[in-house]
Amino acid sequence: MLLLREADVRAVLTMPDAVRCVEEAFGRQGMGEMRGQPRTRVRFPAGTLNVLPAVDLTLGVAGVKTYIAVGGVARFVVLLFDLDGGALLAMIEADYLGMIRTGAASGVATRHLAAPGPHTLAIIGTGWQGRGQVEGVLSACAVSEIRVFSRRPEQRAAFARQVEDEFAVACLACASARDAVAGATVICTATNATVPVLEAADVADGAHINAAGSNSLLRREIDDGLVHRAGTIVVDSRVQARAEAGDLLAAHQRGWLDVDSLPELGDIVAGRRQGRRNGAEITIFESLGLGAQDVVVAAHAYRQARVAGLGNEIPFVGTAQ
Repeated sequence: MLLLREADVRAVLTMPDAVRCVEEAFGRQGMGEMRGQPRTRVRFPAGTLNVLPAVDLTLGVAGVKTYIAVGGVARFVVLLFDLDGGALLAMIEADYLGMIRTGAASGVATRHLAAPGPHTLAIIGTGWQGRGQVEGVLSACAVSEIRVFSRRPEQRAAFARQVEDEFAVACLACASARDAVAGATVICTATNATVPVLEAADVADGAHINAAGSNSLLRREIDDGLVHRAGTIVVDSRVQARAEAGDLLAAHQRGWLDVDSLPELGDIVAGRRQGRRNGAEITIFESLGLGAQDVVVAAHAYRQARVAGLGNEIPFVGTAQ
């Protein structure tokens, strides 16, 4: 078994590779070549244990990402198995990996659902996941300007400087979400908000939205008006959306949105469902996060680490012979 630490993963995993891996995985999902289950949450007094399993029949691997959140701190790990014989291939620290795969999913969604670019990109939320959203979209399509907003002025200013320095794209720190999204053609939300941070009145016709933070019934990033106004709403998994898409379930419960009939991004990548229908409609990708994304990115990191000679080999008594 190969143990990969965060530093190993950073050394071998790039966002363009992650976008490619995740896009291919969504295509296989649309063709029925992936197996998975929605996130399972086990709650206990001090926090929550989360588990996301998946099997990729094409890559010949199975895996599970699990993470525990206690006291506001989360710790992530992916276990990767070989389908031929069941050997445990790797144990991978997965904080960076998870940020990269979430950004990659938004990049894939933007490529398939946004109007033609170049784009003005708005980011709401300047934490760890916000950076992944920037890099994921930049790796998938052309962006001419970036605008960012978060509640703390000093944090959004520092984030904007970092983005400009790292990606050489003009980035403006804005005083409000409304200012950030005004006229934006691609909008990413990556927050822990429990009330909407993005309102229908502020979003331009033709915009595409990646809503990446509302993976819980207790979270909301986009308001009901925006859900109602959108022409096309896409999820990564209908089953998972029905369980935890806080942005969508109020509309579903009121009867004017049927989550069970929404297209999955895999359907669109595989060419089985239509995405954007015209340049004026608003499109939304409700990104909840799938174990399949973690498994394919982990498999890529594992292969690259083997080539580079990175990681620590650890005997595992349960390894198949």
